[in-house]
Order: sequence, then structure tokens, then C-alpha cells
Amino acid sequence: MLQSHNPPEVYQSLYGLPEYSYEERVSLDFFRLCRPDYNFVVIGVCNQNGDILLIRDLNKNIGYELVGGYIEKGEGAENAAHRVVSREVGLKIDELRPIAIVKNVFRRKKRVVTHYGIAFAALSGGRIKLQPPNIQSIFVRKLMGVMPYQNRRIFKDILESVHDKPFGPPYCEIESGRRFLVAHTFNKYFVRIIGGFASRKIRKKVLSLIISRPRSICDVCCGDDDFIYSLEKLFSPRLCVANDISWEALSLLRKRGGKSRIFFTNHNVLDLPFHEKFGLTLFKNSLHHISRSEQLRLLKRLLDISEQLIVVDVENPAKTSLLSKMWHSYYVHFLGDCGGAFSSLQDFKEKVEQKNKDMKISYGHINTVKGKYFYASFVGRGY
Repeated sequence: MLQSHNPPEVYQSLYGLPEYSYEERVSLDFFRLCRPDYNFVVIGVCNQNGDILLIRDLNKNIGYELVGGYIEKGEGAENAAHRVVSREVGLKIDELRPIAIVKNVFRRKKRVVTHYGIAFAALSGGRIKLQPPNIQSIFVRKLMGVMPYQNRRIFKDILESVHDKPFGPPYCEIESGRRFLVAHTFNKYFVRIIGGFASRKIRKKVLSLIISRPRSICDVCCGDDDFIYSLEKLFSPRLCVANDISWEALSLLRKRGGKSRIFFTNHNVLDLPFHEKFGLTLFKNSLHHISRSEQLRLLKRLLDISEQLIVVDVENPAKTSLLSKMWHSYYVHFLGDCGGAFSSLQDFKEKVEQKNKDMKISYGHINTVKGKYFYASFVGRGY
């Protein structure tokens, strides 16, 4: 099976992915090249028009291919996808969405080698790097002639998943580049020391709200907040997911975790593809990034995948204190925070109680140096 940080069983549980199998009898020369521990990623890189990138090597007679490559030992399929796309075509990707588990079986007489891989759809808004003369690259939304192995089937699934999405990506939320790294490094070593008092107060409250030992945990908008590591250490769940729309933020978070068992995912919170029902779902300090017209729909989706959902968000800084306004100004102008759909606790209560009469809901405030936060804990009646 897939010997990476995240094996196929985790993808099956979390996403309910199909498995595509391909089998071929091959020549001796080909079979000798088939490493028994070879595992791979296949990535359908989509541009802002919904077209998918295909590559063709004119020195090979195999037609058009999706971008793909091997997974290094212990690397993890998501990291491999980012590395392979950067190396092959020079693009950065976000919104990395697993599409299928891929199984390729190669036979030579009585000998068999099986390779496993994960197929992804991904978003990129950049430009392809200059390619050698023998390499053609093209963004298309239709099948192209000959395509090797299971590329044709994967291409069709990726195309369907891209064009069925109800929401385009919020590009302002996907931070990248040198400014991102400089700003977040400054925040980590200087500002976070002060803000840590507020963070510890919020974490303490969240821990007090957890009603039982969760078997699985998901922080759906974690950014580079390392609270997920504390939860994983405290509860040792069978599955612990840190999700964010920005892979660069997740990359910063990964570096702080050592050899943790956290599963990092890169999805738009408005388009979460999870099949898993988590014992605990956290949605922290991100509600004000969601348009008011979509907040209820999002909360319904989060409740669908949660046995307990805890929401924490800051109230409008302009209506609280001068210190809160200053913190908000710092986040907006220095860190690039672009959320502005603030709610008060009263507004939030009126909104959610209309649609969630069968839930046990507890509310409250957390007063911090960064401002006034409200929280809500949702628990199903049968839980």
C-alpha cells in the first residue's frame, strides 16, 4: 500500500474516494524500472478559467499526461504534489483536492509490482515556466487524443469536480510570496508574544467546552495556529486534521509540528469535501471572512460533519475598544487579513437558533487584549 505520511485508508475514511485500477503486462526492460516501493501523485492543475494543464513529451510516444511524479519516503502526498508541480512547471498550487486513489499493476510472467497513488485537482493562477523544446504544455477542458494509464479517467473526474464547484476561490485569502513570509515571521517572533495572552485565554475556554474525548478532530480554518498540536497530544484521536485555504500558512504550521500525526488539508471552507463526521470540529476566528449570505449555509455544512462544533469569532473591533481597533488594523494592513463580515453574539444567536432548534447550544464571551470574542458550542441532542 501507499507508504507515505497519509496512507490510502485515511483518504478513504476522510473523502470516500473511488479506487481506479489499471493492469498491464510489460516488457522485461520496463519491469526492471518498476521499483516495488514506487508511490506517486497525479495532479490536475486548473487555471482560473477552469482549464486543466496537460503535458506532452515529444520524445515519448505516450500522448498527453497530467502533471505527476513520485512521493519521497515519509513526504506525504500533498507535499509531493506541491513539489512535483513546482519542479515540473514552476507553478504554485492551492485548494488541493483528492479525487481518487490510483492503483497500477505491472506484470512480467509470474512477477508483479503494484504502484499506488493519489490523484488531485488543484488551483493555480501563475504562469508555466519555460519548457525544453521537446515538452508541450497546454491548458484545455477537453480530452486530448492518446492519454496514458488512467489519465483520461482522472481528467474527466477533475473536470467534473472543477465545474461542479458552487464557489470560485477567494484569491484574497490565499496569501503567498515574500511579503507573506516576512509578515508572518515578524508576527511569530514579536507580536505573537503579546497576543499569546489572548490566544491562551481562548484556548482555555475551547478546552472547557469539549464535552468528551473526541475520536477525530478537525480545525477547518487553522492558518498557522498550532493549537491543533495541543489537541492531538491531549486527546490522541485516530484522525486529526488541520485545514486551511492557504498552503503557505499550512507549511509554516507543519514546520512547528515535528513528527506529529496531523493530516494537513488544503480546502476552501465553503467547499469542504470531507465524508468524515468528526468528533470535534473547530471554526476559529474565521466567520467574519465569510459573506453574511453564506454564513448559515456554511454552519449547516460544518454541523453535518460534526458531533460537536465550536465556533469562536471576534466581534466588530470598531464597536468594542481602541486596543481592539489597533489589533484589527495590524491584522488588516500588515498581515493582509481581509475579513469584514463581523457579527455580535446577539446577531449570531438570532441567526443560528432559527435553523438549529434540535441542537444543544451554549454561548458566551471571551474578553481579551485583542478584543471581545464570542463563542458557541453546538452538540447534537443524541450525542
